[in-house]
Amino acid sequence: MGAPTSDDRAEPMNRNMFGMLTLMTWLGSSSIEPYAWAAPVPPRPSDRTLPAPPPAPGVRSRPAAPSTPVAPIEHTATSLPKFGAKVKLDTLLEHARKQAPDIIVARANIAHGDAAIEAAKPLFVEDPWIYGGFGARFTTGERTWFEFQSQLQQTIELAGERRLRLQAARKLKKVTEAQLEQALWDLERIIRSAYREALVARERVHAADRVVEFSQHMLEIARIQFEQGAVSVLPVRLSEAQVAQAQQLRIAATYGYFALCQTLAELSGWPADSPPEPIGELPPALEVPADVDLVALAHEKLPEYRTLLATVDQAHARVRSTRRDVFPQPAVGIYVAREVDPFARVGMTVGLGVLSLNLPIWQRNRGARAQAQADLTMARGRQTAWEREIQARVRRASAGVNAAAERVKVYAAGVLPRFEENLKLLRQAFELGEIDLMQVSLARQRFLEIQADALNTYADYYRAVAELEGVLGTIVSPTGFTPSKLRDKP
Repeated sequence: MGAPTSDDRAEPMNRNMFGMLTLMTWLGSSSIEPYAWAAPVPPRPSDRTLPAPPPAPGVRSRPAAPSTPVAPIEHTATSLPKFGAKVKLDTLLEHARKQAPDIIVARANIAHGDAAIEAAKPLFVEDPWIYGGFGARFTTGERTWFEFQSQLQQTIELAGERRLRLQAARKLKKVTEAQLEQALWDLERIIRSAYREALVARERVHAADRVVEFSQHMLEIARIQFEQGAVSVLPVRLSEAQVAQAQQLRIAATYGYFALCQTLAELSGWPADSPPEPIGELPPALEVPADVDLVALAHEKLPEYRTLLATVDQAHARVRSTRRDVFPQPAVGIYVAREVDPFARVGMTVGLGVLSLNLPIWQRNRGARAQAQADLTMARGRQTAWEREIQARVRRASAGVNAAAERVKVYAAGVLPRFEENLKLLRQAFELGEIDLMQVSLARQRFLEIQADALNTYADYYRAVAELEGVLGTIVSPTGFTPSKLRDKP
């Protein structure tokens, strides 16, 4: 067998260079959209030097790569987002109950109900009024006589108007209390959803860390192989680009995770300069139990429905009160006068009891009655609309949870736990010469895309759970449906 010619030696290298150029074009046109959030963690140097494969036959050793490799990104203390303590979900919810901005506003809203009750308490609808007159009677050549008149009058209600106003005011306070309950539940549901999203974002950061470590290790191998003359400079350039790509993905993942932690701080009233980090693993994905009447559960537990019922009840009370205000409201009083009889030339004191009565003929409290009736019609319409659409909302939300749970099961067992292991196997296969760098790059890209898709599936499941919780008014947990942590407390 003859010695290989220069053409024979150049042919495999040309094929490798063509494959590398094809790979770089494919990587440049592809994007890893699920990893739009990335993460800056200080790069970890390799803890050992890998043996380089022997040089290809007939290929001379080359000096070090002429291009300057991409240096690992160095982060200062100010370039990294600053996190606070790791906080359990229950601790965060308890803090939100006391400090959350939305809850502070909802509690302040109860003052409207107290104000309505205070306005309805007075026994008389109007203050008494008093009239007085003072003058003199002048006669020619006679003495001057002084006279005065005075009248005190008070409007009273005899048809029970005050009692109905107090009932309407107390119903209004119940509406504000129901709105507080609804605000507590909405806040808890949103915090739970954001907490789960933060757990998924944390897994994205961990995955980005593994990819950065893997890419840096492959860059070291590519440099060693180039220095020994086994490959051209193209694999080094490709590995440098992959390290840069992995580092920017890690930066985006970290700041996406930070944004979700900052959202938790904003929702719960936590100090913004130390946003809390979530604790724990990703909650398991479970399907909705088939033996539960979800529509009946929504009627019983959902604060939104309770608020609608309280609003209808308050509107009824307001209609009754405005109708009763049409009744006549008499005014009673006394009249006292000191007069002089011009003929007898003597002073007289006159006292009278006074009764006046309004005649509800033209106005009849029309404006207030019409407004109260319109409010009742609107409240009934909202209740009817909710009752007609709740079944469809429940069915859609529960089906979304079941579908997302099935998708998670596909990935949970064989993808997420094996991501780091797959990268190790890929690196070992390359070290043993079983695959080349182009195959490594393609496999790395596919593993990364699959890992991102698996985490997005978890995020979709948690969003579906949040939607179902918003429809049912109760927590969907691995143990079934559990009460709220916030609104069920005294």
